[in-house]
Amino acid sequence: MRTILLTILGLALAALQPTGAEAGCGCDKPPPPRAVIRPFVAHVDQMLTVFDDRVVPGAHYDVLFESTDGSADWSRGKGVALRDFADGQVRPQVKVRVGDVGMGPCRVTVYQQGAPLLQVGGDQFTVAGRPVVLHDFRQNLVLSTYRAGVGSDGTVYIPVDVGQVNGGTTFTGSALGFPLAFGATDVAIYNDQGFLMQLLDPKIPGSRAAPSATGATSSARTRRRTARSTRGAPTIPIRTGTPTARTTWITTTW
Repeated sequence: MRTILLTILGLALAALQPTGAEAGCGCDKPPPPRAVIRPFVAHVDQMLTVFDDRVVPGAHYDVLFESTDGSADWSRGKGVALRDFADGQVRPQVKVRVGDVGMGPCRVTVYQQGAPLLQVGGDQFTVAGRPVVLHDFRQNLVLSTYRAGVGSDGTVYIPVDVGQVNGGTTFTGSALGFPLAFGATDVAIYNDQGFLMQLLDPKIPGSRAAPSATGATSSARTRRRTARSTRGAPTIPIRTGTPTARTTWITTTW
């Protein structure tokens, strides 16, 4: 089954007249499951959390990021003890920014005083592109040769930044030059703290996917946003092959 994860749709997006009132803040959403790393997809320089009971609060850790394209980079993080969103329990964790590596599956290794403490495989973490910034006013945005991150299972991740979207807005997106076909059940939206914000459910007003892709254009996805997010930007996943669209466009109207 194909899966699309929306951190934000970075393909063709159109915002229409706001209607309805479904919250997208994540505050009434089920907590994310416990995980060794969160979020499970992030862009370069985004803050990441790695959990391990051996982490010492206040201590510093060197973290190595290794992408499947051969690129690698080091980042330095600090141990803290904070509540885990999964169950509210306080857990030792390392806060660190994603290193400057290529998109796709990425292995993350945490070192303590030169010795490896913890390693997270590329099947648990994916580096995606930087978010596409969206707005709640009329807009037509074209992104040439857009590239999306692809996880080890073939899921395509498209980050979007909705920090400037305050009013009810509908976004519609598709890729030109990349025939990616997906249906309504193939799309899920997560924020950068791991909360599942929404599945693309045809029964929800303003959420749908166009039926099929042609040789030159992907399926289209429509999502209505009605409230400002307080838990970070969402991510959109789609399971398919290598995603390089010749042109990506975003249209916003209200």
